Amino acid sequence: MTLEEVQQAVERHRAVVHPLIKRLSHNPNDRLGWRIFASHHHHIVREFPYHIQALFLRLPAKLQDKLAPVLTDEFPPGSLSNVSGATPDFSAHAELQLQMCRSLGTEPAEHVLPGVAQFISEHRREAKLGDLAHALGAFGPGHEYAVPVMFRQLVSGSPPLVNPSYMFEHLTIDVDHERRFREVLLEEKVDPTMVFLGAMWSLDRRALAWDDILAAIETEEQCR
Repeated sequence: MTLEEVQQAVERHRAVVHPLIKRLSHNPNDRLGWRIFASHHHHIVREFPYHIQALFLRLPAKLQDKLAPVLTDEFPPGSLSNVSGATPDFSAHAELQLQMCRSLGTEPAEHVLPGVAQFISEHRREAKLGDLAHALGAFGPGHEYAVPVMFRQLVSGSPPLVNPSYMFEHLTIDVDHERRFREVLLEEKVDPTMVFLGAMWSLDRRALAWDDILAAIETEEQCR
């Protein structure tokens, strides 16, 4: 299996073409759907930099150097001195997503949905303990390649009132992050089968989170 084939599998994965993504990308007037999506997605966004930090703590120095811009983009400006230092305040990373929530008239959800909680906890465990090739697949193709594919769809259907800065940021920085992960995977000859399995593992869990968020939207609709 080649890395290009891994990327093609990512593009076809249920999480990337999920009914939630399709719903939000086709109706700019779906304010209810966007509000509930943003409020629950905030938890994934807020926790993700901690996964990246945990992964970097395990990388050999050579790979840390190659992927350093990915880590520094996840940290608030000026808060990162080195990857093994004290855990910084990640509030700035989630700030743009919080602005998107508030532009939609909502705040982060008080209750974390089971699929969202599972996504967070299992990715933290993967970053800390998972096979390194598998983890690089989960956070490389499974995230840095997959997110822009999903967000390009979401941007096309976002309501006029939404603050788009968060989504546009990921359409720019994640493209560069994906390139850096791809270079590492190719140059280090990382086992492509493990990369594939890691990417599918991550996206399987994202699909479950999307399932729960879509169910929350549909439940709210039925109550109205």
